[in-house]
Amino acid sequence: HAIRALKRGKHVVVEKPMALTPEDALRMVETAERERRCLVVNHCHRFSGFLEYHTIKQVLDQGGIGRPYHYRLQFLSDWGGYEGSPDYIPHWECKKEHGGGALFSWGPHFVDMLLHAHAAKPVSVYARMNSEGWEFDGDSNASVTIAFADGATAQIDISYVSPHSSALLHVIGDQGSIRYDMSEN
Repeated sequence: HAIRALKRGKHVVVEKPMALTPEDALRMVETAERERRCLVVNHCHRFSGFLEYHTIKQVLDQGGIGRPYHYRLQFLSDWGGYEGSPDYIPHWECKKEHGGGALFSWGPHFVDMLLHAHAAKPVSVYARMNSEGWEFDGDSNASVTIAFADGATAQIDISYVSPHSSALLHVIGDQGSIRYDMSEN
């Protein structure tokens, strides 16, 4: 649908995930470039204030902690999907057939924040996922490590089966650190 709209001269905003395969994502980007149209993935948490990202990004931009060299993002919850919509599919974010899983759900938001906050390009990404702790086929736990070209690293941990809720964004720089922690005690 995005490619069809781009070919008809429309600018396109898509939700994450942008596409289900890298090939489809690349076709979307190539079509947007060829048609000279904007193609934007709506990573709403960059703009929502979640984890006080705006404040942390401002501190980074002003050099408040020097050169950032390690990022830690964490989202731990026992949450499993949105309720209330008339066409709600129970626990849709937990099921592969509906694009579910902890990494597929929250990973794009955290990676978007990292790529927006850190100037260097990623050079390697490693992820581990499992479905421990629940009956669904989507991953319930995910851990991602990203290495950047300038030597910085990032660690992302996501769980939908944690007995304790936590949301954390912590950036360590060569002249200090900044941390926002929204955890339950």
